[in-house]
Amino acid sequence: MNNRLTSIMMTALLIFLLAGACKPTSTPAPPTETPTSLPPTFTPIPPTPIPPTVTPTITPTEPPSGESVFFTSLDMITDTTGWALTTTSVVRTTDGGATWSEVAPNDWSDAMPPTSGFFRNEDHAWLAQTDPVDFERGVFYHTSDGGASWERYDVPFGAGTMSFIDNLNGWVMVGLGAGAGSQAIAIFATHNSGATWTETYRRDTGEQEPAGEIPLGGSKQGITFRDLQHGWVAGSVPADNIVYLYATDNGGFNFQQQDILLPTGITTAMMSLEAPIFYTNLTGVLPVLLFTPDASATVFYTTADGGLTWTPTTPVPVLGRYSAPSLDNYIVWDGNTLYHSSDQGQSWDEVTPDINLDGMIASLDFVDGQNGWVTWMDGSGNAGLYRTIDGGSTWSVPAP
Repeated sequence: MNNRLTSIMMTALLIFLLAGACKPTSTPAPPTETPTSLPPTFTPIPPTPIPPTVTPTITPTEPPSGESVFFTSLDMITDTTGWALTTTSVVRTTDGGATWSEVAPNDWSDAMPPTSGFFRNEDHAWLAQTDPVDFERGVFYHTSDGGASWERYDVPFGAGTMSFIDNLNGWVMVGLGAGAGSQAIAIFATHNSGATWTETYRRDTGEQEPAGEIPLGGSKQGITFRDLQHGWVAGSVPADNIVYLYATDNGGFNFQQQDILLPTGITTAMMSLEAPIFYTNLTGVLPVLLFTPDASATVFYTTADGGLTWTPTTPVPVLGRYSAPSLDNYIVWDGNTLYHSSDQGQSWDEVTPDINLDGMIASLDFVDGQNGWVTWMDGSGNAGLYRTIDGGSTWSVPAP
């Protein structure tokens, strides 16, 4: 659907992002090193299944003029149905975003930020919340009926970036803490919708780093699997021409660095890679932000062989929010000019939307080349949601 989106995941960084949700969204900056404290040592414990809780459907309510509700994440599944996380809850729409129903689990806690989610289709969604005292513990939820009821599990990890390839098999990458220019992580896998988890990978402080494996250094920004064996972790380091992309072919137990070429005409750049998006078992796209000495750009790398190789397309001369709803359609918007490609990033049309959201875009989500949504917040704390049905030329508050 979207930036199956936007962005990625030490706990300290997640907390920062949620706190930053109350400020305007700025243009992405080059990778930097941010020292934070290291976490205490943690010994995993097996998750304990807890009987499912049922959340009654709440009558949809419409925010005044589509304003004042801030979405920390948005994932539209179709042009009518979608999910979102707000600063306090989980909501769902069936009318294109005009109205939203609260569908949070009964024991949902506003005191357990950060929260992450993965919304696979209209029925299946997963949520993770971090324990407010021990950030290597948390609760995990799964719904198979659109949020009408949820199964809840205590798990040995907090919120993190997720990837589910079907309704049973998924992975979560969580941050274990960070130091100067480094980030410790753990990766867990489930094969029963989240009821039980196995730790498949850990890169922690004080451990030997096997050659070619994911290093402790660098920011890990996302994880994606395309099948039970093949997955990727993407990220960045504040150094020129370093490709922070690591692939596994054994379900996440080992990773090896994967190289990609810079686009034609670019010889030096810092690269910030986002998690790949797969449309089929063979086709997908890898979003990359490039920071050169003279300018910055967004470029989409495509694959036709299941991620074995990645080919750069034509760079877009802006850094902004992006959406890649299909193999053909990519959209990038910096709040001023919107760029749209309908030929897999080979060429781009420049669009000037009828609204200016410079420095205010929180998320951008298209379900096809025409239907898209943008969430925003300005410097005064006003927030809202706009929708387009013409590829981004005109935008309006969704109406029933």
